[in-house]
Amino acid sequence: MFIERRFYNGPMAVSHHGPAQFDPPAGAHAGLGGRHRRAGTERKRLLKEGVSDLVLAEGSRQGWRLPSEKVLEVFALDIELNALGLESWLDSEGK
Repeated sequence: MFIERRFYNGPMAVSHHGPAQFDPPAGAHAGLGGRHRRAGTERKRLLKEGVSDLVLAEGSRQGWRLPSEKVLEVFALDIELNALGLESWLDSEGK
């Protein structure tokens, strides 16, 4: 999948394999899941917020020039899918 949008004065390519790639440090997702394993009804929200924080940290690390709100908008589906994956992983523990 390749998406091109125009921000500022130039294009920004966003894809799983493009230059603006969400690639957090190894173990970041597992750590996030571990912290919220027993969060009860708040877990889904906390996981989504945690993944959002990972995306913003990665944007800062890679030097993305978009405002935080726009980064979260562009990566909304990735954030949702990552949070759902973590929730599924946590739900499967002990089964």
